[in-house]
Amino acid sequence: MLTVISFFNNHKPAALNGYSRLKKIFTNDFKYQNYSQITDTAKNKILGNLPPEFLNAALKTQNKEFTIKRIQKGFAQSASELLKLQTIRSKAVKELKPDKQEVMKTYRYLLDGEYEQHEFLKKRLEKSLLPADIIKKHEQQAAKVLKEAMSDILPEGTQINLKSLGLGNFAEAYKIEFRDKNNQKIFNDYTIKLYRDKKESVEISLELNNKIKETLYNLSNTEIKELYNGYPIYKNGTAEDWQRIFARFRQENTPLNAEELAAAKKQALQQSAAYCSNGVRAEANSYFYIKKALGHNIESTNLNRHFMFDIENRFNISAFSDKTLPPVKKRIKFSQIGIIPIDAYENYSNIVYGRIIDVGGMAKINDTLTDKSVRKFYKKIVNRNSEQERQTVLDNLKKLAENPRTPDRKKILAAIEYAESTTQRY
Repeated sequence: MLTVISFFNNHKPAALNGYSRLKKIFTNDFKYQNYSQITDTAKNKILGNLPPEFLNAALKTQNKEFTIKRIQKGFAQSASELLKLQTIRSKAVKELKPDKQEVMKTYRYLLDGEYEQHEFLKKRLEKSLLPADIIKKHEQQAAKVLKEAMSDILPEGTQINLKSLGLGNFAEAYKIEFRDKNNQKIFNDYTIKLYRDKKESVEISLELNNKIKETLYNLSNTEIKELYNGYPIYKNGTAEDWQRIFARFRQENTPLNAEELAAAKKQALQQSAAYCSNGVRAEANSYFYIKKALGHNIESTNLNRHFMFDIENRFNISAFSDKTLPPVKKRIKFSQIGIIPIDAYENYSNIVYGRIIDVGGMAKINDTLTDKSVRKFYKKIVNRNSEQERQTVLDNLKKLAENPRTPDRKKILAAIEYAESTTQRY
């Protein structure tokens, strides 16, 4: 079994005078200790660019630079409109009264050991916080501002459709469709991923936990007994047994008071300050690090293509993975570049048509190959057409490493040691 070393490296924090190109920083290393020290002072907080077909269309306009920036701004304004829903949810959650029957049904799943059902319940409750007309209003406004921003490259009568793909712990995603009056594609479909504000996410999550506990705590003894009656072990329980069950049940589901809840939110916010391996900054870092580390085009691999990460406006644009995309021809051996996509392996909904669509949840498992110099020598060894070529390169590097004055001698030796432990290529 692979052991996760750390989500963060031990490099010094970035300079405080700002970077003009975040991409260079994010391709150099993986999982910085404090992203805010890098991104908050950056001069340009966009990594990557618009999808190629948008850029190609913009280049044909009279003022191509203006058109590109206008479209980028349009995506930012559209994302801002959709993220407003999250802010509204964080306020509406305080007034929520969960459906008692649904909470009881979910608790029965928990008794069966299906703990993920609790998270499913929270997501259902969160989605129910806002009426459909409020959601539709913001989605329509988001589509409107994007259409206006792209007007220079869209044929007249184009319809932009935003379709919700799901709400997760760290983000919400929408499919973007560009259709003509006959519902035919004008451009390919894309996914816009909207990264949730940390404070609002903590607010919603802990409020929902407390609302669920409050609902359970206030169940009558008869209703609590109903929860347990389906299990043979409880069928012959005495009155004293049931009193102990009632007491334990209410003790486990005692909701937090206002002061305790505020303290829990503060603690949770501190713990999630870096958002670990999720969030727009960490995921931009993961994606561009992987691209650079592999050293080849990833279009035909099992990693979905991401085009643009906007750090300041908290969104990214990626290809919408479906059967219209070219088939996957190569599988990335993530462990050979020192990382592992934990979320993809633990949650198969993150793999669509053979592609890993989400770059959140990437973890470092090997310090050796996340060093770009070691990886450079390692590639020289393994990217060969035959075992004979590979052995020749190995022998030459070993001779080079025998000289104590050779630059990067220790890194050459580290690459040799790792290469000799595996014969697989990238």
